[in-house]
Amino acid sequence: MKKSFLILIIILIFSFTITAIDSSGTREKRIALVIGNADYQRFPLKNTVNDAVDISDALRSRGFEVISSTNADYREMWGAIRKFGKKLQNSDIGLFYYSGHGIQVNGTNYLIPVNSGIMSEDETRFKAVDADLVLEKMRTAGNSMNIIILDACRVNPYKKVRGEFGGLAKMDAPSGSIIIYSTSPGKTASDGIGRNGVFTKHFLRSVLNDDLEIGMMLRKIRKNIISETDGKQIPWESSSLTGEFYFAREFNKGKFKPLKDNITASINMEFSSMIFFESGTDYEDISNRTYANVFEKQKSRFINTKLNFRNKLFNIRDSKLDIVLKFFKPDGTYWNSITKNISVSKDLDNATYERLGFGWGKAGNWAPGKYKVQVFMNGTYVAQSGFEIVNYSLSEKKIGYEYKNVRFFESHDNYSGEIEVEYDTRFKRSDTRVIYPYILFKNRFFKIKDQRIKIRIIIYKPDGSRWGNIEKDISVSKDLDLASYDRAGWGWNKAGNWGVGSYRVEIFFEEISVGESRFEIY
Repeated sequence: MKKSFLILIIILIFSFTITAIDSSGTREKRIALVIGNADYQRFPLKNTVNDAVDISDALRSRGFEVISSTNADYREMWGAIRKFGKKLQNSDIGLFYYSGHGIQVNGTNYLIPVNSGIMSEDETRFKAVDADLVLEKMRTAGNSMNIIILDACRVNPYKKVRGEFGGLAKMDAPSGSIIIYSTSPGKTASDGIGRNGVFTKHFLRSVLNDDLEIGMMLRKIRKNIISETDGKQIPWESSSLTGEFYFAREFNKGKFKPLKDNITASINMEFSSMIFFESGTDYEDISNRTYANVFEKQKSRFINTKLNFRNKLFNIRDSKLDIVLKFFKPDGTYWNSITKNISVSKDLDNATYERLGFGWGKAGNWAPGKYKVQVFMNGTYVAQSGFEIVNYSLSEKKIGYEYKNVRFFESHDNYSGEIEVEYDTRFKRSDTRVIYPYILFKNRFFKIKDQRIKIRIIIYKPDGSRWGNIEKDISVSKDLDLASYDRAGWGWNKAGNWGVGSYRVEIFFEEISVGESRFEIY
């Protein structure tokens, strides 16, 4: 599904510490700041956190020191920007990447934090981050080169803000900088059909696989995106660079060389997606398998992958694909790889392969945590996905949605669902009647069936004693990537009856405790 994304790639401050050497013989230091926001109260985004996580990994592989922040509120964004600004002063190359909502108000571009609570245009400059201030951190740092990448959604999530929402305003690149946009001004950017947006997908591939100067690299990316989107998306950039820059080079005996040989083999089949299922040592027949990305530690043996490919070049020739899957442990360390050579026919529009598994002879040996899996085709990095091993029992009625977070707002006792609300964790006793939770959860299983989930909310008083609970059985569609619930409130008919103190709220899906949070009455 296409979403409006403006990747204002201000590759200004991607904080890389690459092992290169300048003409004076000293090491070139690279520093990057990567921010990805997805969990917005209105219009949550699909790929922005994935994009930020994968960009961070790619930059680290190219020698960058990376400051990374996801689903950041205003304070967290500014904290990361200040930290980045300090490190920039002792760096040579700076890079800044932002993926999330962005809006233009009166010619100024703003990056929107999560939990911003923006209700009207005059609040924007107080509750959002001015993109020009990030540029100013780069200007004052005095480093030799900056790269800026902004991936900002063009959809206006704040209907009462009357800014110009046809796209972000054009910004002038400071001296020695380049600003990269995922698409032309006034146009929309595709969110893609896989883990990453279209621009970020091609950018990642080029950073990881090409030994190209940045100008040539961006021309290649632009050409590939124009081809994939039939000219609907055209990346562009604003540059004041005076020197050359390579992502994939290191210094060796006074001369640059590629980190690895450039991959030139033609890949006719393009990676589309990867999903996971568990089996014993024998491959599980499709009639007995359940696709998921969360598995029980005590029941799991082999985690298998089903890879999907799409034909990119029609009827040229049959293709041989060398597929490599690299597994990384929850602590981020490399674990192992599996390799398979497969044949795909020139006549297929789509192809699948599902006999690549990894695990143990007996159940129970998986360590709990989130595992990352990288996919390589003919030596070229094409995608990243992952799964989670949990140390608790999933209910027999599989819970297809996973708890993300809870936010609170105050309202009257007959919440309509269409009112303007202010999300907060502190509420004034004399003004507060009913506290509502806004519970956000994401899809954990792949299109098994529509789900009915019993949500239970238990509230504890400031003294620790149990006050009460709310239960609700709700339906969620198998097609939703994210879902939310916000109609379970508790409190008083009149304001002023709350006791002062900190209240604890525990969230249950079915009978499984999935999270807790707190709010305060003062």
